[in-house]
Amino acid sequence: MTRALTTVIAMLIIMTTLGCGSGETPSSKPKNNLTPADVVTAHFKAVRDGDVDAIWSLMSQASKDELIKSSENSEIEAKQMLKIGASIMKWDRIKIENVTIHGDNATVISTIFKGAEDKKGFTSPCRLVKENDKWLNAPSENK
Repeated sequence: MTRALTTVIAMLIIMTTLGCGSGETPSSKPKNNLTPADVVTAHFKAVRDGDVDAIWSLMSQASKDELIKSSENSEIEAKQMLKIGASIMKWDRIKIENVTIHGDNATVISTIFKGAEDKKGFTSPCRLVKENDKWLNAPSENK
């Protein structure tokens, strides 16, 4: 369970470094016409709010499969790990630094901040893939 929790926390950190710098926060429920930045903003909001169903709905199938594999091959266990991981995340704001789209793949570089006093934040690239005409969070290429 410790390995699974570590994997979940790492995935949440990676995924929550995505977002939209517009200052608007769309619903965390995915829609067919969301851009990569919209999807990751929704993901950030879902993690911040502890909305596991929304987090799950914004994950690519490969991301879900990776998480299930690390959670004793149980979707229920994977979602429980997401809930625990989301409860640990305390990021409160996000800023997009760059978005690059190549066909059905996108990379979003963003910075997330913890509290008003955090001026530096945590900057990281994140991957998205398009599945069934929807942008979704993809697993990290670094394993």
